[in-house]
Amino acid sequence: MQGKINFIAFTTDRSASDVQAFYSKERMRAAGWTPNEKGCIGETEEKDNHGAICFFQRKDGNKAEGLAIVVAQDTKPKQTEIFYARIDLTQPTPSPTR
Repeated sequence: MQGKINFIAFTTDRSASDVQAFYSKERMRAAGWTPNEKGCIGETEEKDNHGAICFFQRKDGNKAEGLAIVVAQDTKPKQTEIFYARIDLTQPTPSPTR
């Protein structure tokens, strides 16, 4: 079904930079995902960023999916939240006209 969204969230004790580095373009390509031009984009280009967003997509036959990963670090409890949203981007097939 086009437009269907599945999402899940996790918490880790790793930094936002560590999580961003984990989802490298190479790793995601090996898993069948095509990264956007920059892969994951951090909130800053500094070493200690506290957030990132990543966009990937893949196509298998007529089925197309998008994956967004949002990373947000909370420095007080030293936890990083990771939100994943998988979106069905499959184009609907045209119905025959009468």
